[in-house]
Amino acid sequence: MQLVISPQGYELIVAGAILFLLGLVQGVALPFVKNPRMALSAHTDGLRSRLALIASGVIWNLFDLSQVQFQIAFYSALIGYYGLWIGITPASITGASRALPMAGESYSGSPAAELLATLLTRTSGTLILVSAGFTVIGLL
Repeated sequence: MQLVISPQGYELIVAGAILFLLGLVQGVALPFVKNPRMALSAHTDGLRSRLALIASGVIWNLFDLSQVQFQIAFYSALIGYYGLWIGITPASITGASRALPMAGESYSGSPAAELLATLLTRTSGTLILVSAGFTVIGLL
């Protein structure tokens, strides 16, 4: 069996590789942010999310989905995984902690920072679930 990567699959692989690089660079910045534990969460999320993006890209041709479902799965994965990383990263800088209280214990940010982190993490988490759902549906 020959591995054939579709154009959208390739885009997910590249997006995963970029997120991996960003996560590695972020690891260097851990000691320099307001909340290093939250930064570690963002760093770990970036490294973990790249695996999901790359794996999705590799198996993209195996999905049996309609064109609309493909688009929803693609953009929900891309926006979801990057959005989660983007939501946690500023929280580590500002001290926002309501979105992830275990990583933000004893820290707090401005109301705007708390709102932004909460909106980004919850929206991104929902998009990741949508993407995972279409992944399962597409493989069945």
